[in-house]
Amino acid sequence: MAMEYGGYRWLRVEPGDKWRWIQEYVMLSADFSLLCPADRVCEFGSGMFSFGRPRGSRGKWSGAKKISAYGAGSIHVRVADKLGPCLVGVAIINFRLVPIARGNEQSVNPIWVEIMDMYARVHSAYQDWRKNGLPPPPPPPEGMPERLPDDPFPNRF
Repeated sequence: MAMEYGGYRWLRVEPGDKWRWIQEYVMLSADFSLLCPADRVCEFGSGMFSFGRPRGSRGKWSGAKKISAYGAGSIHVRVADKLGPCLVGVAIINFRLVPIARGNEQSVNPIWVEIMDMYARVHSAYQDWRKNGLPPPPPPPEGMPERLPDDPFPNRF
C-alpha cells in the first residue's frame, strides 16, 4: 500500500520481477522525481501497462532520478538488485495539462485551431459527398495504366 509523506508517494517494493503500480497520469507531459536508496538499484517503467509490463520508457536508477512521461499511463517500479525490499518514492515535479479549446480563438493553442479547421474541411467534404455523391476519380498519373492488374496472389491473407 502506498503512503504519502513529504510530497512523495512512497511504496514498499519487494524484490523480484513483479512490477508495482505507484502513480497514474493523464497529462500532455509530466516530470516525475523518483527516489530509491542510493545503495540499491531500482527499475521504473512508464506508459500503458499491458501484458505484464509497462509499454513506455524504462530504466534503472539509484538515488534520485527525474523522468518525463507523456499522455496517459502509469509509473510502475520494481527492485532490480534482488537484495530485499526497499522504499521507492515518486512525486510530480512539473506537468502540462491537455489544452481544451474554450473562449475565443486567441486563447486557444494554434495546433487545436488547425485540427478544428481540418475537421471542418473533412466534415464539409463529407456533407457534399452525401448530398451530391462521389466526385469522378482523378485521371491516373502519366505512365500509369488505367486499371491495375488483378492481384496475382488473391488468397495470401
